[in-house]
Amino acid sequence: MNKKNNLVLKIISVCTVITILGVGVFYFIDGSDNKYSYFTQHFAISIILFMVGINALILPFLNKQNYSGENKGDSMMRIVGLLLMLCAIINIIFSYLG
Repeated sequence: MNKKNNLVLKIISVCTVITILGVGVFYFIDGSDNKYSYFTQHFAISIILFMVGINALILPFLNKQNYSGENKGDSMMRIVGLLLMLCAIINIIFSYLG
């Protein structure tokens, strides 16, 4: 992977972390009075799960060294990332059903 792609992935990773923190803070501030807005009720947790999934997909590409000599963790991170994105979609569906 060249340096330009590596920089783009780092920027995407930082943006996902900032989004996770921002939506998480908004979720807790909005829920302080035990009344959630429409956005918080249906989309906040799903956005957080989706962004963590994207971050889990990106991080193995940003890893420069493999200390243990195995790639099991990197391949597992890809599976975890995809499962987190699937859970985000399922969470949106269940938020409307329940």
